[in-house]
Formats: sequence, C-alpha cells, structure tokens
Amino acid sequence: MLAWLDAEQLEFALRTAENNLLIRNELFPDGEYPLGQDDDDFTVISQVDIISIFEEITGVLTVLLGSIAAISLLVGGIGIMNIMLVSVTERTREIGVRKAVEVKRRDILLQFLVEAVALSLIGGFVGIGLGRWARTLSPGWQKVWRRWFR
Repeated sequence: MLAWLDAEQLEFALRTAENNLLIRNELFPDGEYPLGQDDDDFTVISQVDIISIFEEITGVLTVLLGSIAAISLLVGGIGIMNIMLVSVTERTREIGVRKAVEVKRRDILLQFLVEAVALSLIGGFVGIGLGRWARTLSPGWQKVWRRWFR
C-alpha cells in the first residue's frame, strides 16, 4: 500500500511500483518480454481509478433503475387505462341514465377521472406499504436504508 501527498507523487509512486513489478517478474519497462509473454501479468491502479470506476458503475445503475421505473409507470398507466375502459363499457347503462336526467358531460367525465385518480392513489399507497413491509423482512437492508436515507 502506497501513500502520497499530491498527484505528481502519486504518478511517480505508481510508475515506480509498476517498474519494480516488471523487474521482479522478469519483464522490462522498455516493453521487451523475454519469457514470450504478450502483456504484463499484473495491473497497477490507484484509489482514484477505483473511485472513477465506481462512479461509472453508479451512473449506469442509476440510468438502468430509472428506465425500469419509467417502464413500470408506463405499464401501471396502461393498466389503469384498461380498468377504466372496462368500467366505462360496463357502466354504459348508468351513463345513459345520467344523460337522461341531464347531467352534464363534464360531470360524467369528472366522475371517471376522480375514480382513476383514486385507483392510482390507492395502488400507490398499497405499493409503498408492501415496500416498507418487505424492507422489514431483511435486517441487512435496514442498515443500508439508514445509511443512504437518513
């Protein structure tokens, strides 16, 4: 393990460590491989490199999880749309009666809109409740939850 104070010292330490490993493994820094090897049999990386790799992985996972969430919302919206279509189809008689007693078209549409919003909210709250319940099943996740969402 090497310690450094600034970027120049880090670069020098990395080059020195790499050269020492090349010599120890009977390879040479000038690119000659006397043992018939095509490449070095080791890799020298710094903590800065590891952090950048983790940042890249985190960015990819964020995009992946965001796209999964967007697809889930789209599927949920299509499901609610289908439920409301069935509801309207099954309730044509009720809609006809309401039109016969001169209820405005806007009020009928508002009724179905309120039902769709209520269905969405109930589904959302059920999902949140199930998520919280599932979180309590695994004690290890509680540590992760506390660490990231204090």
